[in-house]
Amino acid sequence: MLRYSLISLVVEVQKHLQFLVENPSVAKTLDVPDLSRKIIDTPEKQQSLQKLKSEIDELAIDIAREISPLFVSSQEAVQRRLMEAQVF
Repeated sequence: MLRYSLISLVVEVQKHLQFLVENPSVAKTLDVPDLSRKIIDTPEKQQSLQKLKSEIDELAIDIAREISPLFVSSQEAVQRRLMEAQVF
C-alpha cells in the first residue's frame, strides 16, 4: 500500500511542477510558510524550479522502468505506467 502511495505522490508532484513551470506567473504567487516572502522571487529560483521538475521527471522515469523495464520512455508512457501502478 505504501508503495502505491509513494508512486501517487511522485505523479502528483510531477504534474504540479509541470503546471508551475508552464505558468511562471502562478509560481511567482506562492509564499513561503511564514508568508514573509514569495518562494520564486528571483530568476535563479525559477531556473531551480525547472531543475527540480527535471529531477522529478527522471525519478518518474526510473520508477516506471523499475515497474516495467521494456517501456518507451516518452513522458506519456511514463505517466501511463505510473498511473497503472497506482491501482489498489
